[in-house]
Amino acid sequence: MRQALHIFRKDVRQFWPQIVLVVMITAMFAYADIESWPIVPDASESARISAIFPFADNARPLINPDAGSFTAGIGAVSFGDNVSMLSDLVVLAWCCLIALVVLAEPIPGDRQFWLTRPYDRRSLWGAKTLFVLTFIMLPMLVAQAVIVASDGLPVAANLSGLLWEQVLFAAVIALPAMALATLTKRMTQFVFLLFLGAFAAGGLAFLFLIPILPLVPPWYLQGHRMGSLNWLPDLVGFAAITATAFAIMFLQFMRRRTSRSLVLAAAGAIAAFAVFWFTPWSPVFAVQSRLTNPLDGSLRAEISRPPSNSRMYGTSDTLDLPLRIAGLPAGTLIACEGATVRIESASGGTWRSEVIRLGSRISQAPDGCRIMAQFENAFFSRNREQQVRIQSSLYLTVFGNERSTSMMPSKEPVSVPGVGMCRASLRGFPLVNWDGPAVMCRAAFRWPPRLVWVRDETGRGDVFVDTMSYSPFPAELRIRPVESYWARASLDQSGAVTIVTQDPIAHVRADVELGDVRLGDLEFGVR
Repeated sequence: MRQALHIFRKDVRQFWPQIVLVVMITAMFAYADIESWPIVPDASESARISAIFPFADNARPLINPDAGSFTAGIGAVSFGDNVSMLSDLVVLAWCCLIALVVLAEPIPGDRQFWLTRPYDRRSLWGAKTLFVLTFIMLPMLVAQAVIVASDGLPVAANLSGLLWEQVLFAAVIALPAMALATLTKRMTQFVFLLFLGAFAAGGLAFLFLIPILPLVPPWYLQGHRMGSLNWLPDLVGFAAITATAFAIMFLQFMRRRTSRSLVLAAAGAIAAFAVFWFTPWSPVFAVQSRLTNPLDGSLRAEISRPPSNSRMYGTSDTLDLPLRIAGLPAGTLIACEGATVRIESASGGTWRSEVIRLGSRISQAPDGCRIMAQFENAFFSRNREQQVRIQSSLYLTVFGNERSTSMMPSKEPVSVPGVGMCRASLRGFPLVNWDGPAVMCRAAFRWPPRLVWVRDETGRGDVFVDTMSYSPFPAELRIRPVESYWARASLDQSGAVTIVTQDPIAHVRADVELGDVRLGDLEFGVR
């Protein structure tokens, strides 16, 4: 312990200018990210802002009719990312400072000065870890606490999110940066590997544009993301990154096995990439289902479209399968997560779809989900006029435990349980092309894992964010700790606005089968 503190003090004396610079960048980020609640403009100013920012109007109704069935119309807009460059600069400054302190005693090679001294390997590792905790994690913890408090959100109530955020920073940024630094001898090598790793993490899909590679294009990778269920593959991927980084640091600090560590780093990067992009849908949904209680009752799906022989748009080769949901009280809100389809023809041919991602589209019982899938052209051409049997599995999230909070339009934000701080306005907000009543809400460290919407005169309304996360953890990996979203509002007879929250109470799968139906009758455009 004494030797670790000695090494720590030596590093502080050697790198104090860099420490001051990183702390200053962190303070600049905190100052830039503090946002006061917007001043509501008058009518002339609203017209000017609407002319300049027509794109800001993208809030849509919670439930929208779409070709005879209800599908999602959720949407929201978050406000300007005016500190994104500072956020990137903070992370880059962290990585450079971590590299400098680790490379003060480089691990690879056999000609380092420190190898001739009685350095205890555990003390060396502990000193570098203490340096990172003191001058990387602690300043960011203070900065995020200041931002949250300045935005009107109570720090004490969000303490778990604040601490979990630092755990995520350490696991996904600090530990990998330390591990990467132990594999290099010089700063130039570290910078090269850092940018190579950043490219692999965020831009490797662009390699798939090279035609000689037998791989899929980038849009296919994007289709493998799971919307509200992304948190689970991300968690596993983060765990793989953290375990790999820790194993590399153990091998380097305690054994100095650079060649083995390089192989381990490559294997860990490949494993994490595979987890992020190619985790199967079914096991993820199965795990998510076990995190909620089983649904009472007998929920089932029914195909709602009657057969017809008239075509409106010609042959489209697209399956159009509207499903109704039975077994739930009328008006129950559900999210359509995904679906699979299997078609058996009378001649014995079979076509199976991959999991069709429905994007957590919001609907309500008994109106259900609309599945659109591209047929295999050859299969459709052979069987369009044939009788087929269709089997489909529909993955749903059911919402309940409705709670509502009423608030009057005011200049001061109001605490809304289960959401954060919200403020209602009669004239919209700056950068929002909506001159009627609106509500802005802010939440710390993540948007709450529940459906949040504003009730209108029809009993429906606008949601704040298009895709929530079902993650049970109090924070998500984000440098900026506060999220802001808005939605249109309606005033009740007393002039108040009602914000409604509903929790995801169950994640269920409903199976449906339809036999002896002509395949062409379920083609898109048939009525």
